[in-house]
Amino acid sequence: MKPEVIETLKQRALAGDGEAQYQLGNVFARGESGGVDLAQAAEWYRKAGEQGHADALCNYAFLLHAGEGVAKNEEKAYELFEAAANQGQVQAQLNLGILSANDANSDTERMLHWFRIAANNGSAEASYNLGMLYFEGKRVPQDYASAFKYFVQSAEAGYAQGEYSVGFCFSKGLGTEKDASQAAAFFKRAAEKGHASAQYNLGLHFEYGEGVDAVDTDEAIFWFQKAANQGHPRADEAIQLLEAGDSDSNS
Repeated sequence: MKPEVIETLKQRALAGDGEAQYQLGNVFARGESGGVDLAQAAEWYRKAGEQGHADALCNYAFLLHAGEGVAKNEEKAYELFEAAANQGQVQAQLNLGILSANDANSDTERMLHWFRIAANNGSAEASYNLGMLYFEGKRVPQDYASAFKYFVQSAEAGYAQGEYSVGFCFSKGLGTEKDASQAAAFFKRAAEKGHASAQYNLGLHFEYGEGVDAVDTDEAIFWFQKAANQGHPRADEAIQLLEAGDSDSNS
C-alpha cells in the first residue's frame, strides 16, 4: 500500500473513523507499512472494536486468544468473538465452534449452535467440522448420513478437505451409496487443490481403473508423485511398485 494512502487512512483513524481504524489494523497485521507490527494492529483493532466493528472485534479477539501483539486473555477473547458472532461475523461464529470443540468441558449444544450458524452463513470449514463430529462420533452420536450431508455442503463451497471427505464416503459407502466414479471425481477436485490424501487416492483409482475410464499407470504415477512431494507416507511405495511392475512387464 502506498505511503500516502496509509497516511490518509491514519488521519481518518485518528479522527475516530471505525472502518479506517480496522483497515489500519490490517495494514499493520499484513506488514503493508514496512513490516508486521501486531501490537499496532491490536491497538487499532481494539479501537475499531470499541465502536462495534464486527471484523475488528474478531481480529482483536484472535490476537488476544493467541497472545500476539497483546497480552494473552482467552476469556476476553471469547467474549469478543461472541460479540462479533452476534453481529453475524461468520469467522467469529466458526471460531466459537472451534474453541468449544477443543474444550472437552464446553457445552456440546453451544458448540453445535455456533458451527451450524456459521455453516448456514456459508462457512465451508464449519460444515466440514460438523461433518467430522458426526463422522467420528465425537460428542455426538456417530451418524454417517449427517456427516456426508455436511461434507457435501462443504464441498459445494469448494473446500478441499470437504471434497476429499465426500470422495472418501463415496469410496467406502459411508452415509451414501458406494460409487467409485463419484469418489474419483471428488478426489480429483481436492487433488487439484493440492490435497495430498486426495492425490494419493486418485492415483489408486487410476492404478486399478476404478471410477475412471481405464487403468492409466502414467496418470496414477503422476498423482502419486504429487502426493509424495507433500510427504504422503504411502505414495513413494506406490510409485516404486508401479515402476517395478512396468519393469517386469518389459523384461
